[in-house]
Amino acid sequence: MSSLIAQILDHCRSGGSDFYSIKSGRVNGLVARSLPASDFDSINNPDTLFNLENLTKDSVGTTAGPVVIAGRNYFLKRYNNRNIKHRIKNSLRLAKPFKVLAASVKFREAGVFVPEVIAALEKRKALLVESSYLLTEMLHEIHTAANQIENIVKNLHEEAFIQSTCTSLAKIHSEGIVHGDPKMTNLLISAKGNSFETGFLDLDGAILSENPVPDSLRIKELARVISSWLKTCRDLRLPHDKLDVLVKKYAESYLELAGVDLFGNKLLDRTEYLVKRVRKR
Repeated sequence: MSSLIAQILDHCRSGGSDFYSIKSGRVNGLVARSLPASDFDSINNPDTLFNLENLTKDSVGTTAGPVVIAGRNYFLKRYNNRNIKHRIKNSLRLAKPFKVLAASVKFREAGVFVPEVIAALEKRKALLVESSYLLTEMLHEIHTAANQIENIVKNLHEEAFIQSTCTSLAKIHSEGIVHGDPKMTNLLISAKGNSFETGFLDLDGAILSENPVPDSLRIKELARVISSWLKTCRDLRLPHDKLDVLVKKYAESYLELAGVDLFGNKLLDRTEYLVKRVRKR
């Protein structure tokens, strides 16, 4: 665990934070003070909250979906430790929900929207982490760049989207935050008149540092955004700029907002590599 993550979690456990620590049976973790007291008992046994018919993901490593607690809607993600080998290995590491909680605190401090973390929990058996849980607010109207890209293109709002996305990337990078996978399905957008505001979903791959993000990682983040945009446009048969033109547009916007010039062969090559690679948008 990095010292920065440890500091954030220590603050979350302190009496003056927006969270408090819980321990009930085999479950322990951090819970937001915004969670009504009437809902506490439900999160002591988080596995019972899942509706198997309404899961958005059910893989060997992860189970996720919307849940209802006392009539209120949330989103629950369970990280499964598949066997004794994984339990031993992951018991020596900080459970993923706590890393995501720390990341969400930093994103919000940077002025960038991410879903509110309601609880970060882990369940242990014989001192080993059996599974861990991330409970977040349920976004009733989720507008990701992936499901809004057609409207953005048809309404000629691409420049506004580029500026909004580069604004959010510039904010987090200056604060030492790397998202890790800023593809179209992980970018939340909301219209603000003729402009947009961009937030982020899925902080599992976030990296936190006390220093500004190095250029090499900034290039990877920007290239991921550009390549995902291009691949989504191509899949939907939408008009789009050529790769080099689009890279220049993003680099110029990022330079204006972050004061860091990323334009060059490294950004072009990385973007081209990601476009050619077979990967989820």
